[in-house]
Amino acid sequence: MTPTSPSNKQRVITMLLAAVLALSMTTMLIQKTAAQTTYYVTISGFAFNPQNLTIQRGATVVWNNTDPVIYTLWFVNPTDGSTYLLSDPILPGENWSHTFTDVEGLQLQYYSFERLWISGLLRVTYVGDFDGDFDVDYDDIVYFVTAYINYWSGGGKDPKCDFDNDCDIDYDDILIFVTAYIDYWTP
Repeated sequence: MTPTSPSNKQRVITMLLAAVLALSMTTMLIQKTAAQTTYYVTISGFAFNPQNLTIQRGATVVWNNTDPVIYTLWFVNPTDGSTYLLSDPILPGENWSHTFTDVEGLQLQYYSFERLWISGLLRVTYVGDFDGDFDVDYDDIVYFVTAYINYWSGGGKDPKCDFDNDCDIDYDDILIFVTAYIDYWTP
């Protein structure tokens, strides 16, 4: 059996994976600089919109109350039923925000404290966890490398891979992703 030569795409993927591995050795010296992201949830018609939200650690969520009643948000860890957080009352026309910096790999059910039938789900994942399985693994590497190749071959940008929000997927995003990967696997 005669081996066949790799295609250009296979060569690019191999070179990118080699670059990621090489960079992983140097990123220990680089401070993690993922840009903070803000998400918005509207409280309207006695419902949260969006009802379910997945964010990465360090992101801020802003709840905007457009209903004519006061809301207080109650965040519960569904695995043990413990209260994670209770918001200040959100008056009609007002906002309340929280930055989720101290948790990752966590799922929180949240409710209107005054109206328990109004609920939402918030998942806090790791930077670089593209598939939402609460880890940064091989599947996430493949996702990032594919997005990088697609971007630089004119296929469009995947905003999930633009960690620094500078409108491109570049060297800085590679460093942030590799740092996140190392941080996840380093005890």
